[in-house]
Amino acid sequence: MRIEARKTPDSEQNPATGHEEYLKALFDAVHTGILVIDPATHRIVDVNPAAVRMIGLSRGKIVGSVCHRFVCPAEEGACPVTDLGQAVHRSERFLRTADGRDIPIVKTVVPASMNGRRCLIESFVDISEQKRVQRAIEDSEQRTRELADSLPQIVFETDVVGKITFGNRRGLEVLQYTPEDLARGINALDIFIPEDQERIQCNIIRILKGEILPDVEYTARRKDGRTFPVMINASPIIRGGRAAGIRGIVVDITDIKRTETALRESEAMYRALFEGSGTAMLIVEDDTTIRLVNAEFEKFTGLPRREIEGRRSWIEFTPPDELLRLKEYHDRRRENPDTAPHRYELKVRDGEGRIRHVLLSVAMIPGTAHSIASMLDITERKQAEEALKKAKEEAERVNRELEAINRQLEESIERAGIMAQAAEAANRAKSEFLANMSHEIRTPMNGIIGFSTLLLETDLDGEQREYAEAVKGSAENLLSLINDILDFSKIEAGRLTIEPIPFDLRTTVEKLADLLAVRSDEKGLSLIVRYLCGPVRRVIGDPGRIRQVLTNLVSNAVKFTETGHVIISVSCEAKPDGATVFHFNVEDTGIGIPEEKLEYIFEKFTQADASTTRRYGGTGLGLAISRQLVECMGGTMGVTSRVGKGSTFRFSLPMAIDPEAASAVVEEADLSGVRLLIVDDREINRRTLEEQVAGWGMRYTSCVSNDEAYRVLLDSQDAGDPFRMAIIAYHDEQSASEELGRRIKEDARLRQTVLVMIASIGKRGDAKRMQDVGFAAYLVKPVHQSILMDALVTAWSATLKGQPIALITRHSLAEARAEKKAEQPETVAAERVRVLVAEDNPVNQKLAIRMLEKFNLSVDVAANGREVIDMLGKAAYDLVFMDCHMPEMDGYEATASIRQAERDSGRHLSIVAMTANAMQGDREKCLSAGMDDYITKPIRREAIQEMLQKWIPKNRGQGPG
Repeated sequence: MRIEARKTPDSEQNPATGHEEYLKALFDAVHTGILVIDPATHRIVDVNPAAVRMIGLSRGKIVGSVCHRFVCPAEEGACPVTDLGQAVHRSERFLRTADGRDIPIVKTVVPASMNGRRCLIESFVDISEQKRVQRAIEDSEQRTRELADSLPQIVFETDVVGKITFGNRRGLEVLQYTPEDLARGINALDIFIPEDQERIQCNIIRILKGEILPDVEYTARRKDGRTFPVMINASPIIRGGRAAGIRGIVVDITDIKRTETALRESEAMYRALFEGSGTAMLIVEDDTTIRLVNAEFEKFTGLPRREIEGRRSWIEFTPPDELLRLKEYHDRRRENPDTAPHRYELKVRDGEGRIRHVLLSVAMIPGTAHSIASMLDITERKQAEEALKKAKEEAERVNRELEAINRQLEESIERAGIMAQAAEAANRAKSEFLANMSHEIRTPMNGIIGFSTLLLETDLDGEQREYAEAVKGSAENLLSLINDILDFSKIEAGRLTIEPIPFDLRTTVEKLADLLAVRSDEKGLSLIVRYLCGPVRRVIGDPGRIRQVLTNLVSNAVKFTETGHVIISVSCEAKPDGATVFHFNVEDTGIGIPEEKLEYIFEKFTQADASTTRRYGGTGLGLAISRQLVECMGGTMGVTSRVGKGSTFRFSLPMAIDPEAASAVVEEADLSGVRLLIVDDREINRRTLEEQVAGWGMRYTSCVSNDEAYRVLLDSQDAGDPFRMAIIAYHDEQSASEELGRRIKEDARLRQTVLVMIASIGKRGDAKRMQDVGFAAYLVKPVHQSILMDALVTAWSATLKGQPIALITRHSLAEARAEKKAEQPETVAAERVRVLVAEDNPVNQKLAIRMLEKFNLSVDVAANGREVIDMLGKAAYDLVFMDCHMPEMDGYEATASIRQAERDSGRHLSIVAMTANAMQGDREKCLSAGMDDYITKPIRREAIQEMLQKWIPKNRGQGPG
């Protein structure tokens, strides 16, 4: 079958015939090879000239041949179209030529019908040149990529949406990506920090539009998140006349940045050195023109740098007589910098035209003809050198005089040494004198105070009692003065010791207030104790020294206060470091102290009023001693005062809380939640009572007047929450407190209220009268926390039990406590306690006998230590009071002899020193000698009672009463 164009007579008139001729012409003319194939036999039935040329055989040798001989030889037997039923369109295959070559083609196979028969028309195009060009392009791209891989910079290509299509080896290494990451797809924005991405996106758009951008700095980000600075140069990839992406080079500028930073720092450092050297500095050009100066040079010349730099020569600041020397230095430095001097002295002219001496240091700047110079003003040094020269001459003269004085000084030192030895001997004599005087004064004082105390316990008429009290008071004042002088001497000598022991702080303060309450009552003053330390009572400190300080402060407060009150306040504060500080305040409403006197009152022998017309006596030692005692205990003391308003003395002491403090005693009734009314017209009294009852958990309300109190009681009754107890203050005979109690007890609604009276003064008959009114308790100030609590607990306990109770007073509470203590089982001996007193003074012997007999004891007396030894050999004694200074054998020797004998017997006799020795170290000396305890003369009943309770065995006698 051949496609031919035959002319027939009517061909010109037949349109179909014309169409076939057109196709034939097209078949022969196209450059695309065409084969017409019989699908049944795979044989070629026609071929166009283009195919003939490509195969290289004549048409006759091609037609009739199997198509696989020339086209797709590898597919023989598996033709995609006839055998597999597949479509072939623009598919790359190979065409085998007559000489056996396989040339690449692109073929398309379409089914057709020709002269009524089915056929396949297979068209193909030779793509050898295209393949050659493609291989050339690929080779070029490969060489380009190999070149890019060899570059130290990062090379990349992206498409128009920013996806990276190529990245060289160095880029992948630096950014820590792999070819697999690149194949999966990486957006160019992902390799930069978020802060740069918007700017990068804008620049990509500009580049794709054809803009030429300068190199731009960005911060790149590695796969692990680390960043580094880069510089990017990018341009568009043009394909087919359009931007197909971006190609760029990324340069890591980390080292450049580091170099720039180092350069800036270096420049800043040198600029700082230049400006901050503290000396005038300048840079001078080869022709002596000043190029650069610092602020110190401006200051030196008085000219701003804009008028100096580049405008003035160094010569302008040089005096004429220095020019020749300056020129010589300049020439030498220019000709041979290594041999020229680098430092030399020069005279220059400052801004005011004054001649100054300077030390000029010059150095050449490498690589330039410039010099850098620093100029140190040594004018003062020159002047000092001149002055030093003169001073040296003067010193030599003075030295000669000093040598003479030194000889005199050595002689004086020798004399001073002799005088120091004499002073030391005098100091020892002074101490011995004080010790002897203390002993000699205390011995008769013991008799005066002791017998006056015993005298006051006898029946005396008013005048006799007044005289006896005057004798005792005068003796005690004299004793106080002696104690102050001794304490002062101990402090001055640095021999005062502090003895920290566990003790009950609240009891110590309350007992001290009891002792001083008599004097305050005589003056009509309220002596109030505010213990604000809650449950903290037992501490470790020196109770004796604390008592001494408080006694001095409270005594002064009472002495200098005519009306009002004296308040002793104790509070504690826990510090962050765990320490506890106790604060003591003594506040009064007395005469006050002028402000200008406050800084002097703690000095020894100083008083606020030292005039001859002063109303109040005293030595002026008390406050000085008190402050030094507080400081010895690690504390501080101060005062605030207003004239006519009163004073507040305060001191603070660090003291540890006793870790072995006994647990609080369980009371018979719980006061927590009990409602209490406080009636007192004095604010300080109300506040003190409120603080105390709040600590016991009571619900309280305070009233100022009786009428207000009565109204509040009725209101609480109506509200269904009545007051169960009321504390009513009684200040004087004009007080209506008694009347208020009567109104309450006569009102049926209020009759069940438990009433407690606290009286400022107590008179005979008052207690019975208050009991008749209906008061459950009658207490006379000072009323301490423990006493008030006992009274409230006792009254409330009786109310809860519905039991009648006698009037509660301080004495009834004390008796109750004593009975309770007596209920504790103790063994009572069948014989009386025997006490031996060693005392050589007849008066003191008689006093000791009288005092001890009042405790229902059997007392014997020995006049010296030898008699003590003899009497102990004849009778058994429970306790010995031993004087230290006695004839024949003193107390120390006697005690040593007793202790020596006890080593064999295994017994131990209690021995208490009873001596007039009250100096530093006397107590320790007695204890070291073997004595068990120590009391000083004058002997007081309380001290004797304490020793008896402490040292007489529990199973001996009836004990001190």
